Amino acid sequence: MLFDLDGTLLRVDTQAMIDAYVRALARWFADRIPPGRFLRALHTATQAMMRNEDPARTNRDVFAAAFYPAIGTSEAAMAGPLAEFYARAYPTLRGSVRPDPAARQAVRAALDRGLQAVIATQPIFPETAIRQRLAWAGIGDLPFAHITTYETAHFCKPHPGYFLEIAETIGREPGECLMAGNDADHDIAASRVGMRTFLVTDHVIGRAAALPAIDHTGTLADLAAFLARDDR
Repeated sequence: MLFDLDGTLLRVDTQAMIDAYVRALARWFADRIPPGRFLRALHTATQAMMRNEDPARTNRDVFAAAFYPAIGTSEAAMAGPLAEFYARAYPTLRGSVRPDPAARQAVRAALDRGLQAVIATQPIFPETAIRQRLAWAGIGDLPFAHITTYETAHFCKPHPGYFLEIAETIGREPGECLMAGNDADHDIAASRVGMRTFLVTDHVIGRAAALPAIDHTGTLADLAAFLARDDR
């Protein structure tokens, strides 16, 4: 059972949160790097991750190669300041999100059925940021089989390799997996590799253009009920 995080298990305007995140990052490093230069490099490096098709390079590798030279420093030199940012500044973004009790119900229902639960979020963030958002969603303590992060993933949604890599990591065939998410383009793209799909409608984005039919549609509460059903 693959769950998207932002906009699915966590109530949030994803674009608004990303905007707040990049502004916070730029402010944090403003005394070291001019904000305009920082933001341009961050955008370029993020787009590089989204376009990556090299299975030998993690998203972190791709990001580092594009970002640090553009701001005139090294990954090693930025490691300490970045760790401090995620410890001190990133938690302030919690005010822009709302937990939904149905998130825990849905994940718990999957686990109670003996399914592996995966957090299949867009892997453009480091693990610490994703772990914090899981805690904000009230599910950080649950035993996930895998969480996609920029340290370990080699592709981004909607690239087919993203979904195939998850299936391989957890030892499943794509046809054994169900992907649930609110992004009709990025999450429903799982259908291209043979995964079943559940479009979560609480905060739908995208249009699922030219994709096969969605298998299931409903709210997050509907997903929780679907996973708990005996006849599922």
